[in-house]
Amino acid sequence: MGKYSAVKIRKDANSLIVFDLISERPYSGEELASRVGLTRKAVWKMIKKFREYGIVVEADKRSGYRIVRKPKLNPFDVAAIAFKNLRELVDEVWYYKMVDSTNDAAKRHRKPSILFFAEVQTSGRGRLGRTWSSGPGGLYFTITLQPKIGLEEVPKITLLTGLSVAKAVNGKIKWPNDVLIENKKVCGILCEVQGEMERPLVIIGVGINVENELPRDLEGAGRLVDFSNYDVISVFNSVLKNFYEHYLKFERGEWEHLRKEIIELCSTIGKNVRIQLPSGKIEGFATDISKEGALVVDGKKIFAGDCIHLR
Repeated sequence: MGKYSAVKIRKDANSLIVFDLISERPYSGEELASRVGLTRKAVWKMIKKFREYGIVVEADKRSGYRIVRKPKLNPFDVAAIAFKNLRELVDEVWYYKMVDSTNDAAKRHRKPSILFFAEVQTSGRGRLGRTWSSGPGGLYFTITLQPKIGLEEVPKITLLTGLSVAKAVNGKIKWPNDVLIENKKVCGILCEVQGEMERPLVIIGVGINVENELPRDLEGAGRLVDFSNYDVISVFNSVLKNFYEHYLKFERGEWEHLRKEIIELCSTIGKNVRIQLPSGKIEGFATDISKEGALVVDGKKIFAGDCIHLR
């Protein structure tokens, strides 16, 4: 774990309170220390930590500390968005400037209720071990949860995550784990599991091309900025807001409502498809998403596979 360093922020972190306060107006060190119940030396250490992440904190002897400029991406804004939107689902945020992949970081920690966020992934990947280009300007994060479900229901979480992204970016879901805009893949979702079959740790990885550069030889991919005016933080906020709403419906047993929304936004329905399975391939006409979350092709339920839309 030592190869990649992260800022770890808990929901009740004093640094989040200080960051929020001095984003609004100047506060003296004494005022801040009193508000958060710390020493002035501890407050100074927080200010120093902010500056290490490119946050410009003005220090005026009369008025105090105030944030005057900050990078588009920084640990404290990301944590605030995560805690605001995901509420009780997440207790910690781990923020990496660079990591192999946020899913791999999650698997190393093996704990629920954490959001892992990275500015860059060196080994981002999708299904079947495919590489996911993860340069600066993209959105890469993973949420770890431990819902009261069995392994057979995990594909539903992949689909509701796709719904969350599709609604945030006005896209379409391509079964089982992609989001498209004008037939260009802008998002991939990788759900993995650890632990016991009866109550697995579900690791939900999301990669979205926002304004990151894409390899020239990468066919079929697109970026959000090629279609509209998007930025990483606004997309992150919208996706998490949608995810919380959809996940709570799922936990309340409202899968049927979610399934109807997924079907409405699923570009795979009504197309001739080829599904590559470990045992071979199936070609046919996709008509539905079943109540179990399977793609229905010529009456057959397919729970996982590599899906190609045929012309």
